[in-house]
Amino acid sequence: MPKRYEDEIRDILKGMGNFPGETPPRQRRGWSPPSLGGFRLDPQRVMGGALILMLFAWILRGPWAFSFPSLVAAAGYISLFSIALFVVALVMLVRGGSFGRGQAYAPNRWRGQVIEMPGRGGLLRSLRLWWRGVKARFSRRGPGRPGPRGRDSFQW
Repeated sequence: MPKRYEDEIRDILKGMGNFPGETPPRQRRGWSPPSLGGFRLDPQRVMGGALILMLFAWILRGPWAFSFPSLVAAAGYISLFSIALFVVALVMLVRGGSFGRGQAYAPNRWRGQVIEMPGRGGLLRSLRLWWRGVKARFSRRGPGRPGPRGRDSFQW
């Protein structure tokens, strides 16, 4: 009897790719943003840096800059560089696969299986909920209360 169980266990383990407790073989990852030391260079940081540079160029080109032509030229070069950085950040977002999804995170998993979360309604639903909140804020009733002639309502 025990020999039969041992044979079944051996057959099951032979069918598995690796034994329990071993690490699975590494899978090749897709594109990932470069990192400099411990500093990760992700698209959001690149885009934020581009916007900060554009703001700096805008401040540099203030009303005091017209008496200094070199400041106007430097502001122009800084703004061109910030536009180039912004385009690079957009390319990084598209290449990373997060453009349109909003996030560049791993898919949701439960017990090792990828799960699909239900849709949250999209743009039209969120606009409708926002409009209902605005209407409720400026009306006499609260957001979850029925109207003045709702079911089982009594007015004094």
